[in-house]
Amino acid sequence: MPLEERLHPDSSDDAELAFHWHRYQAAAAQLAGRDVLDVGSGEGYGAAVLARTARSVAAVDVDAPSIERARGRYPDDSLKFFAASAAALPFADASFDAVVAFELLEHLPRSDHAAALSEWKRVLRPGGVVLVSTPDRERMREFPANPFHVGELSAPELEQLLAQHFAHAQVYFQELSAGSVIWNPQSKRAGGTPMTGFGLAWGEAGALPAPVGHTTHLSLVAVAADSAPAAAAIALEGFLAESERRLLSRLWARVDQLAAASAAAERAAAWATEESQALWQQNRLLADEALAASKQVAALQEELARLEGERGDWQREHEELGRVSARLAIIEASRGWRLVSRYWRVLDEGRGVAPALKLARRVVLGRRRTSVPPPGGPPKPGESS
Repeated sequence: MPLEERLHPDSSDDAELAFHWHRYQAAAAQLAGRDVLDVGSGEGYGAAVLARTARSVAAVDVDAPSIERARGRYPDDSLKFFAASAAALPFADASFDAVVAFELLEHLPRSDHAAALSEWKRVLRPGGVVLVSTPDRERMREFPANPFHVGELSAPELEQLLAQHFAHAQVYFQELSAGSVIWNPQSKRAGGTPMTGFGLAWGEAGALPAPVGHTTHLSLVAVAADSAPAAAAIALEGFLAESERRLLSRLWARVDQLAAASAAAERAAAWATEESQALWQQNRLLADEALAASKQVAALQEELARLEGERGDWQREHEELGRVSARLAIIEASRGWRLVSRYWRVLDEGRGVAPALKLARRVVLGRRRTSVPPPGGPPKPGESS
């Protein structure tokens, strides 16, 4: 069995401990004074429980380190530990009155189940019994898959497996729950023996109590034997109640944890609501800012379009200025412009010369007028002009 699946009484969960302890205590009460083989003994705590009432107990496990730890933890002359396989036991035929194999079958491949049962029957004396337990495969489907369980069985499959090796078998259901038990400690069975079984019922609000077992059990516990009286003599019904109330205290602590977690969740929800409201207000502000920014962007786009139009006008004016400047450059580069500009410069700058030039200009202009013939042609000889 993998070490991760081994139950240890010093460190395991109280609920799991109660689940496993109950089986061994019920078996110990039924196997008093017998030679018992505990197959798949693990850390040895169950074999030690069996040794309290049995004449002798041989405990077998495939993991040698676990066997060594168990030897040191449970020193008892009537309790011996052996490292061996469940399907290859180091014992002679008919060596034991009972074989106990709790929570072992699920750790063996289903193809190895028949060989293991045959080996257990080999070492069993006539009239002996086999007690086995294994998780119910149908219920285990409701939980996450266990990688160490390679051979889980349903109740019908377990009954069929036992029927292949033993003439008689009885399958029990086991469930772990917190409950209230009311009983009379003076009550006796018809034969005068103390009452060990209780009429358990599962109560639901608004409904009559229903028998426990068909839908609430987790594990299967079975008794098998070739002798009908031997199988019928083993009665495993019972109710385990811890005097220290460790399981109940654990459940109360769990309830407190859940209540604290619920309160924390409510506080977180209130904080989340406040944060949501604050984020909503902030979102409204951001939406208003986004709308204003959108309007500003539209105005800027209009201004940009206007500037682009003005830029086109400025570009056309610039081009026209370029053309005028080019024409001016051509004029300024001509010979006539040079003469005219020199003439006007002399007129503007030469004050003494200007009157003479102006007089010369009038003379020249006057000569031009006199040289022009009057209307009717030139004067005739003897006519005065």
